[in-house]
Amino acid sequence: GFTAKFINLSIKPLNLYWDYSSKVVLIGLVQPFDSLATVTTPGNSFFLAPTYDKSHAIKRWTMTADEANVAYDPFDGVDTNDEEIADWSMDMKKKYQMQKLNMAYGREYLATTHRQWLSTFPRPMTMHYMWEARYMNQKHVFTTKQTHFVKTLPTSSSSSQDDHKRVWRKLDYADYEDMAEQSNKVANDAVLN
Repeated sequence: GFTAKFINLSIKPLNLYWDYSSKVVLIGLVQPFDSLATVTTPGNSFFLAPTYDKSHAIKRWTMTADEANVAYDPFDGVDTNDEEIADWSMDMKKKYQMQKLNMAYGREYLATTHRQWLSTFPRPMTMHYMWEARYMNQKHVFTTKQTHFVKTLPTSSSSSQDDHKRVWRKLDYADYEDMAEQSNKVANDAVLN
């Protein structure tokens, strides 16, 4: 199998469906100027339809590993000064152009690496340091004080849902900056003592 990416370049949200045997299966909602990915195998058929009518396929694809990134673009070939596009907000125009740039980058990426581009270009900055590999199978071993927990897990069965949400919340840049500050403080205190 392989991952397939479906891009909606229309101004309306559309449902992505999988034609499975004799029934149609909803995969998900693809927002305007956004994408949705799913895992599939060659020969599977998918289509985009309006959210109110799954019997009307706007665009249909039969997937192959060579064409895993597909897009529905009702404005392909339309002049950017066209009346319909001219009424778009700056945000809509930016999202449309970014997806077009992403698709162009994906073609270059495929030609260079012989693999499909499934991410978004340009990618956001990495959150963690990327260790450079100098040879195949090189391993980097290091210790860290970073952890996924912000406090210890509650032990009583009467703990609240809020406690669980705080413990299992997703870490963000501020958390990592706080941890780095604490690590630097501990290191500075150790040097002074």
